[in-house]
Amino acid sequence: MPSLLTIFSLFVLGCLPIQAQLYPVAVAVVPYAATIPEGGSLQMTARLVYNNGGSAPIEPSRVQWRVNSVDPAFISNTGMLIASAVHKDTQITIHAVYAGYQGFIPAFIQNTQPDNYGSYAGDGLEDGWQVEHFGLDHPQASPLSDPDGDGQNNLFEYTAGTSPRDRYSKLVFAVLRVPSQPTHRKIEIHPILAGRSYQLQHSPDLTPGSWKPVAATPVDTGSHRVITDTDAAGASRFYRVIVTKP
Repeated sequence: MPSLLTIFSLFVLGCLPIQAQLYPVAVAVVPYAATIPEGGSLQMTARLVYNNGGSAPIEPSRVQWRVNSVDPAFISNTGMLIASAVHKDTQITIHAVYAGYQGFIPAFIQNTQPDNYGSYAGDGLEDGWQVEHFGLDHPQASPLSDPDGDGQNNLFEYTAGTSPRDRYSKLVFAVLRVPSQPTHRKIEIHPILAGRSYQLQHSPDLTPGSWKPVAATPVDTGSHRVITDTDAAGASRFYRVIVTKP
């Protein structure tokens, strides 16, 4: 028969709490889903995540950092992320490895400067528009080139919203006589697109400073605009349309 001391010892040992084993499961990268402007920098950090949901910070220099090889960014061995120029908002992926555990997050580079990308930088056209229509480093993407031969260069087609690679996609501008109205002229403009403004001007002789707006109300039907100039008397009268893109 066990003694009272033995029974008491068994009772105490039986009441001891069972300790769960604590071990790391992953690396968390901070901040999650970071956003950075092109040309900017951001310090990344990491935490070691445990199976109970807790975490502990890791010295950034002890983490192996990298971004995908195709990503327009660089990350130093201390976790400093540096964004390159982009032609559109671009998602990248940041990887972190520590003690055999790893984690990764998406990050986003904002296209904050529309005319600073590669060989297209500083030419007056949005880089994203040039890449969309020509791809990278295309010699015919320059502002004064007219690759489709429609008489409207890339800068004008960008402003007008037409395609620089389709000769049938262009701004059409026609001046027509009005039957039985010798002092009237009907001006047709198309396509009229959202996000642009169009001002019709007239001049008697094309001299600089002689252009004035046509005082008439435009009538739009879909993307087709008609303006009737009721004051077109005189020996000559020239017209032009000024297209602007905010």
